[in-house]
Amino acid sequence: MFVIALEELTTFAVEILVAAGADREQAAGVAEVLVWSDAFGRPNQGVWRLPILCKRLSAGLFHCPCQPRIDDRAPAVAVIDGDNGIGHYVGRLAADAAIERAAKNGVAAVGVSDSNFLGALGYYVQRIAERGMIAMLFNNSFPKVAPHGGTKPVLGTNPLAFAAPRRDGKSIIVDLATAASAGSDITKAAELGQPLPIGIAIDREGQPITDPSKVNQGALLPVGGAKGYALGLVVEILAGVVTGAGISHGVRSMYSDFENPGNSGHFFVAIDVNTLMPLDTFYERMEHLVDALRDCEGVLLPGETRWRAHAETEAAGGITLDEQTTAALTKLAKSLNVRMPW
Repeated sequence: MFVIALEELTTFAVEILVAAGADREQAAGVAEVLVWSDAFGRPNQGVWRLPILCKRLSAGLFHCPCQPRIDDRAPAVAVIDGDNGIGHYVGRLAADAAIERAAKNGVAAVGVSDSNFLGALGYYVQRIAERGMIAMLFNNSFPKVAPHGGTKPVLGTNPLAFAAPRRDGKSIIVDLATAASAGSDITKAAELGQPLPIGIAIDREGQPITDPSKVNQGALLPVGGAKGYALGLVVEILAGVVTGAGISHGVRSMYSDFENPGNSGHFFVAIDVNTLMPLDTFYERMEHLVDALRDCEGVLLPGETRWRAHAETEAAGGITLDEQTTAALTKLAKSLNVRMPW
């Protein structure tokens, strides 16, 4: 394990993506999201994803450069056709579209279709929160999750995210899968040979699966039973049904389907706090709420571990890559004839 500076890792990620066939400008946007994830303690959504992104790029399963089309349906509502672009780039574009429209109208809703996996949702809601806005994001994905009471996968892990700005810039960030486990955690556990706890996945007979490599033979469970199922369904309606993106099995697997584009959807909401109350008043009221939570000893705020990880990244002078990620990136760089920064 070793530490690599953020700028150096970003440059490396861009060169890898370009060598695999990506447009340089759009690759820079993708690399920014990946490195943010590593810097904020989400390595499963960081540069560890480069091998699968490059595999899909090389197979022609992304358009890069893509030509997203923004259709303004109303002053505060837009629909974006992502033109099968890399999800990280399309998601960044959509977040900025939501910011622009919320700044003019107080609120904005932006739906995205014909997109792909977009990584850590926390990046996008924090990007919006930095502008003094409340942010929400919903993203549907390849079916891995059985509805409550069922045993067959119908919904994706269908994550959702929320961010609320604070005066010190350390927003409240909620970023969670509506499944009992994020898909990236299952993939990483399989890579490391780590068993799953009971209550994460079941087979077609409803019996527990603890081998992460066998989850695709069964289904993940929704987090919190019926409540997680309901939340996953809300995500599917907003990100899939409303946007015109794929629904349920109409969304394709990034890891196992190399014939079809992902066809996932995203739904962004941005609310300019200044339209509800002066931003300073909002900040004061937010800190009143935070103080009440801090009265409970040992309580963390949603997103606090992300900000702590970011502080540790800054203190270390960069990102620490684990042995498995380094080995995978070394193999990838050699195959693409890209110089490694280690």
